[in-house]
This record gives sequence, structure tokens and C-alpha cells, in this order.
Amino acid sequence: MSSAQDIVSQADALNAQGKYQDAYDKLQQAYGWAFTNQDKVLLTSRLASTKYDMGDFKAALKYYQHLDTLQPHNAGTLVDIGDLAVQTGDKAAAVKAYSEAIPLMQAGPKGPTTAANIQNLQQEVAELQK
Repeated sequence: MSSAQDIVSQADALNAQGKYQDAYDKLQQAYGWAFTNQDKVLLTSRLASTKYDMGDFKAALKYYQHLDTLQPHNAGTLVDIGDLAVQTGDKAAAVKAYSEAIPLMQAGPKGPTTAANIQNLQQEVAELQK
């Protein structure tokens, strides 16, 4: 049996070829035998991004929400949840996710990109709340 990383590499190659359904099927099957949380996190993140590539934003959002339960307090996942909530028209969920991501980003490593990302998220939250 291949490792989760091997499966992800194979799925990434399929994604690069535009074979999103094949990649999704491979990832979903691998998730069924994943034992460690680390493998589940890796596979879930790829399942989410593959569903996004397929244009299935609602399913991608569900995977990102599941990823948030597997690996809580991850600003990147929260931003992805917010972005997908915007895509699906759920402004309240976007505001919630972005608002949870901002303090995590503020507590993380500092740099000009982080500062710009925080400012952009704060502006997005303000726009969504109008």
C-alpha cells in the first residue's frame, strides 16, 4: 500500500493533467485507509483543493471545514473557508472564518506579506458586513 504522500503526489499529477475526478477518486480511497491524523490532514487538504478545481465549491467548503476540525487554529484553512463561503454566497460564514483567521495571523510570524494579508482580510470583513 502506498503512503499518503505517494497518493497525494499521484493525485497532484492527475490534477496537473486536468483529470480532477480521477485525482479525487484516488484521494477519497486513500482517506479510507488513512490511520494517522497527519495523513488525514494531508489527504483532506488535497480533497478540498481538488473539489475546488472541479468547481464544486460547496463540497470543497465541507472538506475545508472538516480539515479545520482535524487541524484547528490554522489561519490558512480559515482563509480558505472564508474564500469558499464568499464563492457560495454565505457572507456570515465568510465573516466568521476571516474574523477567526485574523488574530491567528497576527500572532504568527511577522512580515510585509502577513501585514498586507491581515489588512486585506480586515477590509474584506468590513465589506461583507455592509
